[in-house]
Amino acid sequence: MNKVESAISLLRSKSIRPSIARIKILEYLSHTTEHPTVEMIHTSLLPAIPTLSKATVYKTVGLLVEAGLARLLYGEDCEAHYDADISDHGHFQCTRCGKIYDFAVNLALLETEGLERFAVTERNVFFRGACPRCLSE
Repeated sequence: MNKVESAISLLRSKSIRPSIARIKILEYLSHTTEHPTVEMIHTSLLPAIPTLSKATVYKTVGLLVEAGLARLLYGEDCEAHYDADISDHGHFQCTRCGKIYDFAVNLALLETEGLERFAVTERNVFFRGACPRCLSE
């Protein structure tokens, strides 16, 4: 199955109509490790879809997050970033360059005292600091 067919299948599995913009946005998110903002998504896809508006990108990423096909992250810049990798993993954002990195984490081992009576629907591990590249500069 190619990238387009895969995106169409994922969208349909969540009862989302697969428009060109939705397909391209999901493809883009699925094949980047950048944790892009709406602005980054819009800028990257505009050459391929000249009629793409930021409003469409905002609506689409919201729809993808709501459907469980993407994750919403708030970075150091207080701007929304998106990640199509919805598996359990953590994020590290460099406070110098702003880049967000993925890292493996075993959330089952994460101790959470005091939440026994709560219904947890989302778990995030987010660290901030300096990345190796910025530390070496």
